[in-house]
Amino acid sequence: MGRKLHTDFLAVALDAMDRLVEQNDDALEAAGDEIAGLLAADGRLLLFGCGHSGLVAQDAYYRAGGLRQARALFAPRVGLDRVPVEETSRDEKAEGWIVEALAAEEIGRRDVLIVIGPAA
Repeated sequence: MGRKLHTDFLAVALDAMDRLVEQNDDALEAAGDEIAGLLAADGRLLLFGCGHSGLVAQDAYYRAGGLRQARALFAPRVGLDRVPVEETSRDEKAEGWIVEALAAEEIGRRDVLIVIGPAA
């Protein structure tokens, strides 16, 4: 039998995740502690992303057995259900629209906002 490409792919992906955690361990621990404290104080975990990144936010939202405080923020201007969908690419780069969208959410001092986007 030849090489199993799925095994190679998973090995590369797991190695990348291990390096990510190793290189950012202190920051991840500090962020986790801060987020846990805010959620314990009745804060919300607000998740937002444009286009396909928004799907990650939606996946964590309103799940059976999921985190009760998780809430996806929807912005129709950059959602994949917009027609024509190509306009979302232009609009997500436009200045200022996100300020108005977030102002409508009344984000409080105990809330956590995670913006999901492509890897740099």
